[in-house]
Amino acid sequence: MEHACSQACHAIAPAWPLDRAIAVNPHWSRISMPVRRVAARMAVLGGIQVFPPREQQLRAWRKGRICATDLELALRQLPEAHATGLRPEQCADALQTSATPAQLPLLIDVLDNDPKRHARLSWRDAITHQVSQTCAAYFDEHQAIWQPERTQGLYGFWRDTLQHDHGIGLLMGLPR
Repeated sequence: MEHACSQACHAIAPAWPLDRAIAVNPHWSRISMPVRRVAARMAVLGGIQVFPPREQQLRAWRKGRICATDLELALRQLPEAHATGLRPEQCADALQTSATPAQLPLLIDVLDNDPKRHARLSWRDAITHQVSQTCAAYFDEHQAIWQPERTQGLYGFWRDTLQHDHGIGLLMGLPR
């Protein structure tokens, strides 16, 4: 769990406080991954299409903008394609099929899809509220009289706050 949280934190660009925000590419952590793997992950996890749609590629194929020589060159550069004996004709045929990957649901959507979802605060709303309140307290430097201990960092502060906040459990209908 700690490793997963650390990975998540490294994948999110710092955005607060605004006076110290930096602009970074959120995909920087994927720089060492092959583009095809990144594209596949983004399609399944976020419904994000990295490559041009099949219809656009099919039009280019039919107009001759992409030809068999182009496909042969591309296939030679892919060891997996060479190992499986993939041929340019198979690639052209694949352009005529619809292969939209099913997007995986977010955990928050799965949690909110339970029989008691109408009798309690949704996970999405509870998380948004709790994170907003935590950020407001953590980043406030001049308005509140009470100032939180910030030495443990934002994540540590949020985790400590959540562990001592019994109100969120009551709102969720999950007192523990």
